[in-house]
Amino acid sequence: MKIFQRKYESGLLLIMCVVSRLPQLFSQHRVMDGDECIVGLMAKHLYDGIEFPLYFYGQSYGFTAVETLVIALFYFFLGITALSVKLAMLSQWTSGVYFFYKTVKQITEPSSFTPLFISIVFILAPAWAIWSMMARGGYLTAFMLSNVCIFLLLRKQDAHKQLRFFIPGVLCVLIYESHALWFPALLPIVFYALWKQRNIKAVLVFALALVSTAGVFYGIKIRLGSFWPRPVTYFTGDVPGVLRELPLRMYHNMTGSYYYKNIIDLGPINNALALFFVIALFIALLVALYLWIRRRGTALLYMSALAVVFILLTTLYIPDYAPRYLLPLSGAAMFLFSLLMERISFRWLYGALYLSFILPGAWAFYNFKNYRCEIHNEKNLVSLSNALLREKIHYVFCKSPLLQWQIDFYSKEKVIARYSSLTDRYPSYINEVNKAFQTGKQTAIVDFYYAEPFDQAKKVLVENIYLVEKVKSKEQLNKNGFNISK
Repeated sequence: MKIFQRKYESGLLLIMCVVSRLPQLFSQHRVMDGDECIVGLMAKHLYDGIEFPLYFYGQSYGFTAVETLVIALFYFFLGITALSVKLAMLSQWTSGVYFFYKTVKQITEPSSFTPLFISIVFILAPAWAIWSMMARGGYLTAFMLSNVCIFLLLRKQDAHKQLRFFIPGVLCVLIYESHALWFPALLPIVFYALWKQRNIKAVLVFALALVSTAGVFYGIKIRLGSFWPRPVTYFTGDVPGVLRELPLRMYHNMTGSYYYKNIIDLGPINNALALFFVIALFIALLVALYLWIRRRGTALLYMSALAVVFILLTTLYIPDYAPRYLLPLSGAAMFLFSLLMERISFRWLYGALYLSFILPGAWAFYNFKNYRCEIHNEKNLVSLSNALLREKIHYVFCKSPLLQWQIDFYSKEKVIARYSSLTDRYPSYINEVNKAFQTGKQTAIVDFYYAEPFDQAKKVLVENIYLVEKVKSKEQLNKNGFNISK
């Protein structure tokens, strides 16, 4: 068994990361939403040599360079497809799980089953079912780099124990720039690692890396415009209200089945697993508190519990809350679980816990093939693009703000779309569509079909989902809410 652990555990986890996501990858409902398509387009522009975007288009936050680089690499081998984007993001998430496993492995006994068990639980936990393949401006970069950072911080001492704090200092800034929600969970672990060193040189090296990297990003961002401002965060003051809602917020996040703020019910097994994780996490926090009061725990255990608390407290500063804002919670919870599991002396309990979770977890992931967040899928979007191209329409005015990006991506920019606003995340598209209309090229207005009566002489129904209307005049555009001049 020791040979198996030493040689095959990492490979097993890699296989599980991929196999568990296959039902989603081959689901008839698979589709990249508008924001995912923006990242896919950013990677295409990098792949085509047009530009190297550092942040999510239209923002000076959401560091996305790592994601676009990885996607561009997958484009090279698999072509510019949605599958390339999904697999690229899955590779980032899998890398994060690998470093999570390696971190737990180095803080537990060499013969312990905890690293393998807790990593399998992490893989099959519904919280990351959808988001493990979601290209969405920094989330997966923050997840991956935070696991790398914690691995380096908790690594056993070596000959360069001061220098090894330089890379975590850099990573902390990259994580903050990718998605600040992961930063609060890092603070207790950083404090623990530096405190454990009791070496002022290590602190100075970490601070130097942190400040210098932050300075570089400040210099970059000061030159960037920002169409989409950073979400406003402030202390809501409604502590009782947030605390009442906290268990439900945790539950919705742990289901992994939501789209923006909309909860998508995937059945009792998925819901039961989410409820199990919420209850288990509250129990884990109570046990950690008991051990702290009795002085029977370790400093790392206390800090891992504090990391969970910090993540939960961030909800007090997010007035426009959505379930994805608790994505850092599951990783911090798994780390806390691993430290508590090491204190269990009854090894048979591992088997009991594993068997009670593995089958429901596997079924829940198979059932994610039924996850549907939009009324259309990839086949519909490709059909729409082909229908436009058959009519030699390469430029469209789109009445849906997210559909415009899906048309751009799924047509591989053979059809360029713009929304009704005069400014947007990628102004070049607006200029191109406007210029096409002004120079007499054929353009069209595209919208979803809402089952309302329409003039069949003027509009064409595509896939029973989209309405396409060729543009004949500027007045027609104005009537539909489009203005082509600033």
